[in-house]
Amino acid sequence: MSSHTPIIVATDLLKSYQSLTVLDVPFLEIESGVITSIVGPSGAGKSTLLHILGTLLKPSSGTIAISGSDVTELNDVQISSFRNQNLGFVFQSHNLLPEFSALENVSLPAMIAGEEKKRYEERAKELLDFIGLGSRHYHKPSQLSGGEQQRVAIARALINSPKLVLADEPTGNLDTKNAMDIHDLFLKLRNEKGYTFLMVTHNPELAKKSDRTVEMCDGKIIS
Repeated sequence: MSSHTPIIVATDLLKSYQSLTVLDVPFLEIESGVITSIVGPSGAGKSTLLHILGTLLKPSSGTIAISGSDVTELNDVQISSFRNQNLGFVFQSHNLLPEFSALENVSLPAMIAGEEKKRYEERAKELLDFIGLGSRHYHKPSQLSGGEQQRVAIARALINSPKLVLADEPTGNLDTKNAMDIHDLFLKLRNEKGYTFLMVTHNPELAKKSDRTVEMCDGKIIS
C-alpha cells in the first residue's frame, strides 16, 4: 500500500470534439510527493490529459478534484485564481519574457497574485540559488543557455509554492545532458522540498527515473 495521499482524483473524464473522442479516462489518481510520467506515442492524448488535469482545458464531462477541491465546478475567474495559487507549469518552450531578467521572470506569478515585492523577490532569489543559477539573477534569457532558461522556467513554476507542478515535455528542446540535469533537479526538488511532479515525456530515460509511469494510447490509459 502506498503511503502517499492522492493530490488529483479524476473520474469519468471525457474530451470530445464533435463526434471524435480524444480522451476517455474512467479513473486516475495522482499521488502527492511523487514524480509521475505520462508516456505513449504521439497523438495518444498525453498533453490533452495533462492540460485538463492542470485546468488549462475543460473536459467535456467528468470531475477533477485537486487537493479535495472540485475544479470542474469553478468558473473561469475562480479557475485562474486556483491555478495561480496551487499549480505550477513547465512547458517545452520556456516562454520567458525576453526583456525581463531571470529574477523578474521567476517573480511574475507572485506579482500577478498581488504579493509584496520584497517577499517574492527574496523567494525568487532563493529558488534561483537552489536550482544552481545564483550568479544569473539579473541575466536576460538571451544571455542564458537553453538548459539555464528551462531552469528559470522551473523556478517560475515554483514561486507560488504550488501543490503540484505539471510539465509538458520539459526536456523536449534540450540535449541529453541538459535533459538529465533537469530531471535530476526534479528529483532534488521532490526529495528536499516535497514537490509533486506530473509530466508528459517522450524520453524513456526520464520516464524510467520517475516514481510512476502512466502509459496512454488512443486517448485511453493502458497501464
